[in-house]
Order: sequence, then structure tokens, then C-alpha cells
Amino acid sequence: MKTTQISQLQETVRSSERLMAKGAGSKPALSSYKVDCESLDLTGLSGMMEYQPDEFTFTALAGTRLSDVKAALDEHNQYLPFLGLHFSLPLQP
Repeated sequence: MKTTQISQLQETVRSSERLMAKGAGSKPALSSYKVDCESLDLTGLSGMMEYQPDEFTFTALAGTRLSDVKAALDEHNQYLPFLGLHFSLPLQP
């Protein structure tokens, strides 16, 4: 099931016994359970809701691609240190 609105996500969570939330697949080990449950595709919920570069904080919806977050942070010479140096380096043309 794919959700594109927060209200739809809320209803799905309320009405489901078990869900496996999945995004763009950047962390496959976190979404490879062998439990019988419904898959919930969160890629339809994307975008940065808030970004405060001077506070080094942002809020992004669950389906936001890491490359989109990286692009926004790059504009302010910021990065996500937990992703490792290879992802934090500027992309070469």
C-alpha cells in the first residue's frame, strides 16, 4: 500500500494490525523482516517541512530521499555525519 497524505497514513496505522514501513530502500536491513505484515510504501510522503540552517535542524517527511536532504544541506555547507564521508562529499560533475 502506498500513502501520499498524512491523514491517509494515520488511518492506515490505526486500522492495521502489523505494518512494515518502507521508504526508498536506503537502509534495507531495517525493512527485511520475515514477519507476516502489510507493506506500507512511504515514498509518497516526501519533502522537507522545516529547515533551520543556523540551528542545524530540519524536519523531513518519511519518504524524503537522502539525496534531496543532502542537496538542501549542501547549500549551507552542512552534511549528515552519520551517513559517512562518501555520502557527505560534494558530488563531482
